[in-house]
Amino acid sequence: MLCFAHGFPVGWALRRIKPAHSQLAPLIEFFSEFAFLRDRVRVELNFLAALSKTGMVRPLIDSESAQLESILTNFSNADAELILDYERKTRHDVKAIEYFIQSKLQDTSLQDLLPWIHFGLTSEDTNSLGQAIALKESRDEVILPNLQSLISNLSDFAIRYKSIPMLARTHGQYAVPTTVGREFAVYIARLKKTRDDIASHRFEAKLTGAVR
Repeated sequence: MLCFAHGFPVGWALRRIKPAHSQLAPLIEFFSEFAFLRDRVRVELNFLAALSKTGMVRPLIDSESAQLESILTNFSNADAELILDYERKTRHDVKAIEYFIQSKLQDTSLQDLLPWIHFGLTSEDTNSLGQAIALKESRDEVILPNLQSLISNLSDFAIRYKSIPMLARTHGQYAVPTTVGREFAVYIARLKKTRDDIASHRFEAKLTGAVR
């Protein structure tokens, strides 16, 4: 049984990487099992809301849209444990997500939409979209800001030591003179290119139903 603490599951794997925990902690919000359960619930709820805008499903009133949003906003450790309980019974991860949402909408004005949960989707649709959400949001909220902070700090360092001379090397041998600041500037230019490549990447996911 998984133990959820501080919004993420603490298990054998996390104990094994404990020395790096402080560096990895910001990513737990996106890549823990808790986060993956939450993001798949998000996919299913957003898909149901999208169906209501196509004419296939009746339109939602404002209070019903707010109710769907509250399921995600208030997603808790107890909700994650409930999904895992469903999974132990169904032996199916995404079916457990579906049953969880049904339990949240029963005895509400949205009860008539229960048959439309997961309509036209396959498990891979839900899973791949959930993974793409984690990758994109972790990039935008954690990786890129930290890269920008690193670039800014290195830029300050390069300016501070721009006049400090040093010997450059080629094939392990001393070559032409350079400065400490210049060598950092070269590294910063390469790092900016990598940052731009990461920032412009478009994450893809599957949303085609059972027929490819």
